[in-house]
Amino acid sequence: SGSIVLKMLDYGIPLKYFKDGKIRVYQIQKACGGAKEIMNNCKKDIALILSNLKPPFRIVSRIVHDISTITGMSVELELERSLHQNFESFGGSLICPYGVQEIVSEKRKQYMKELHASHHTVIYATQFGELQVLR
Repeated sequence: SGSIVLKMLDYGIPLKYFKDGKIRVYQIQKACGGAKEIMNNCKKDIALILSNLKPPFRIVSRIVHDISTITGMSVELELERSLHQNFESFGGSLICPYGVQEIVSEKRKQYMKELHASHHTVIYATQFGELQVLR
């Protein structure tokens, strides 16, 4: 998480936003094991991220560290569906960054359809500055 903060500072984001808590950066834990273990670890990370937030808030995160496996991506999709079903009471907005190349290749097309179904808007960025928005 320290390298992310340094990149943000280099980009010009003022240090005061980090000091006063307006911007918080958390390191998502690498969860290993089966789906249940990964889900339990992710729920701990989610609780930490959501602690002490006051609506409206913005979060940029993907909660499962490794989506290159069927188990990791399955847990991620379960969390995405759950959030989407309860979004009205969430209290903020969420941007979920996915590197398409990270998604397990043999099921990539299916997973992309499921991700699209669990989001209000999808922004495909093939390169920096080149975007396509789908709703």
